[in-house]
Amino acid sequence: MKSESSTKEAETSKVRVLVCDDHSIVREALTTVLNASSSFKVTAQTEGFDDTIELLTDTDVDAVVLDIRLKGTSGLELAKRLRQDAPSVRILLLTGFLNDEILLEAEAIGVDGIMDKSSPPEDIVERLTSVVTGSRRMGFTVPLEVKRRLDERGVLALLSLSRTDLEILELLGQGMTDKQISQRVFLGAQTVRNRVSRMLTVLGRENRTQLALLFNGLDESARAMIFGSRSSTGTFVQQSTKVSQTIAGSLGVPAIEGAIRVSVDVRHQGTNLVDPEHAEDADQLMGDVPQVGHG
Repeated sequence: MKSESSTKEAETSKVRVLVCDDHSIVREALTTVLNASSSFKVTAQTEGFDDTIELLTDTDVDAVVLDIRLKGTSGLELAKRLRQDAPSVRILLLTGFLNDEILLEAEAIGVDGIMDKSSPPEDIVERLTSVVTGSRRMGFTVPLEVKRRLDERGVLALLSLSRTDLEILELLGQGMTDKQISQRVFLGAQTVRNRVSRMLTVLGRENRTQLALLFNGLDESARAMIFGSRSSTGTFVQQSTKVSQTIAGSLGVPAIEGAIRVSVDVRHQGTNLVDPEHAEDADQLMGDVPQVGHG
C-alpha cells in the first residue's frame, strides 16, 4: 500500500498540462484522457486566447494542448503569443483540418508538435509524451515534400515579397489599374509598374492576369499565412519573417530581408517613414506629386 507521501510525490512529478479548446466536451474528454495517464495532470482548462493568457500570468504549466480553431483569435495566434510569453512551455497543436500552410506556419511559430484531434486517445498521450520528454526542445519540422508542394504552388515565392508588393498583388487581384493601385499604396504609377514587373520575374508569371489568378487562387489558410493581418492604418503587416527563413536552407527560396518595416498611412499621419528598400519609391513618389510651397 502506497504511503501518503509517496502518492503526493508521484502527483507533483507529473507534467502539468493546460488544455485549451472552445468546446467544453472536447476539453473534458482530453482532460480525462491525460489524467488517466501516469505522466500528466491537467491543472487548467481554457477556451480561448484571453483566458489562456490571463491564466498563465499566475499559473505555471509545463505543456499546453491547444486546438488550432478557436472562437475569435486562432490557436495559431495563441501559440505565437505563448512562444513569446512562455518560451519554455511545450505546445502540442490539435486540429481537425490539416493542410500544408498550417504545417508551415506551425513550424515558423516554433510549436513542438501537431496532430489530428480525432486521433485515438493513446496516440495523443504518446505524442504529448514525446513533446515534453528530453532536455532540449526539438520543435516541429515540416516534411520536405510539403515544402516542395508549397513551392510548386508559388506560396514560398510569395513569402519572399515585401509588404508593399503583397499589397499591390492583392489590388491586382481585385482588378485595379496601375493608376488606381498607385493611389492606394501612395507610390508613383511607374514605381507600381516596376514592382509588378519584378513580381512577374520572382513569381514566374507571364502577365498581370496570371498574377491576379495566383492571388485569387490562394485559399484562406495561404492568405492568412502570407498576408498576415492588417494594421490599423490599412497597410499590411507580414505575419512572420521566420516562415521564409526556415525554408530558405532546404529549397533555396530567398528569406524576407530585415525586420518588419514600419509604414505610417499618409492619409492619417501626414507623413511616410521610408526604409532603404523604399528609397527609390519615395523619390518616384515625390516626383509624381506636385510640391506645395510654404510661402
